[in-house]
Amino acid sequence: MSNSGFDILYSPELDVVHLGEPKNLWDFFKKEVWRGKGVLRLFLKTKGKVGGKPLLLALYSIMYLTGGFVCIVYGIRSLGVWIIFGFIPFWLLGWVKTKGIFSGIRLGFMYFLYGLARGLAWVNFG
Repeated sequence: MSNSGFDILYSPELDVVHLGEPKNLWDFFKKEVWRGKGVLRLFLKTKGKVGGKPLLLALYSIMYLTGGFVCIVYGIRSLGVWIIFGFIPFWLLGWVKTKGIFSGIRLGFMYFLYGLARGLAWVNFG
């Protein structure tokens, strides 16, 4: 019996593999692409009732990166403005968790990588 009052069941048929947590940014990125495929499948299976927030973050991350590339390719001088103001939602997500300006920036960068990885799962879905 668990602390929440529910029975815990054991099934020897379950085959679960836990490979541990990623040790660097590249491993984190790859793992989030893999997880993103599962979230996308769940989102489609539940007709949008589950998994919407990670997909919205993925969409924004892709749009943010695309906007930066557009600024670079077309020589738009507002690249700095795009980078700073486009990053504010990521920073806010990080700040809400850490309550620190610089720690919010670091965690915001991780949210950005997370969103890009989840967005890449759409491209490489299958």
